[in-house]
Amino acid sequence: MADVIPFAPRRRFVRSAVAADAAPAQILFFTGVRYERQPEPPATKPRRSARTAEAREREARRRRPG
Repeated sequence: MADVIPFAPRRRFVRSAVAADAAPAQILFFTGVRYERQPEPPATKPRRSARTAEAREREARRRRPG
């Protein structure tokens, strides 16, 4: 089930001559919805290729410039 989370930012004061006598306004609004999700399975390590260490070294030497 989803829960609506209220979000109330800081009070904002209007700076004008008309609003000087009025009480400060508080802006309230709702944003976002929190969904309860199922826990994710733990991450698995990527499998290494079946190449030997010698083959990896040969390939690395081939890639290096002169």
